[in-house]
Amino acid sequence: FERAAAWTLRGCRQHRLLCDALLRMYPADSRRAAPAGAAADQPNAAAEKLRVRGMAVARFFGEAGATSMVETACVLNGPLQRFLNSAYAADAAAGRWAAAAAATSREAVCPEPGSENLKNDAMRRNWHIISGGQGLTVLRDMTALVVDF
Repeated sequence: FERAAAWTLRGCRQHRLLCDALLRMYPADSRRAAPAGAAADQPNAAAEKLRVRGMAVARFFGEAGATSMVETACVLNGPLQRFLNSAYAADAAAGRWAAAAAATSREAVCPEPGSENLKNDAMRRNWHIISGGQGLTVLRDMTALVVDF
């Protein structure tokens, strides 16, 4: 989402290139609504659905204030995206540790070299989420966005 919002914002801010391109692809005279049930009867229903969606997007970007909504989405998404990134990193670390543990035989007296590092990494990444520290970070960052000017 963050990447898509950033590209959309860039396309809107730089000389309205994205907005103008959409309006050229879907001019005002083609933005009429399709008759009810017409998309299901046509052999190329997928193309009609794409046309209707494209017209809706062009209509959105043609409205005043659409760019500020995209900018707001970019700004407010930052703390949540950082939380998701840390959750995915914690999941990947736990997966690496589980794979190393599964590869270790039951008869092994000592753990495989490096598995202790994998375990510590997985515990460190997950502890920050489980303890609520990562959630508090999101709340602090969101509050800073709203209160700090």
